[in-house]
Amino acid sequence: MNLFEIVKASVSVPEAARAYGLDVTRHNMARCPFHDDRHPSLKLNPDFFTASGAEPEAM
Repeated sequence: MNLFEIVKASVSVPEAARAYGLDVTRHNMARCPFHDDRHPSLKLNPDFFTASGAEPEAM
């Protein structure tokens, strides 16, 4: 296992988002940092994230 795989197995997407300062709700939603967002539209699943109207992005 390389370093990337070790980190990926150890940290979920919501945990990584919190580490970068995003306010993650109990439903794993956050305001998208990529556009002006007033309400949470970024869904943070354990292995990937999805912004409203976008394709899922793997971590």
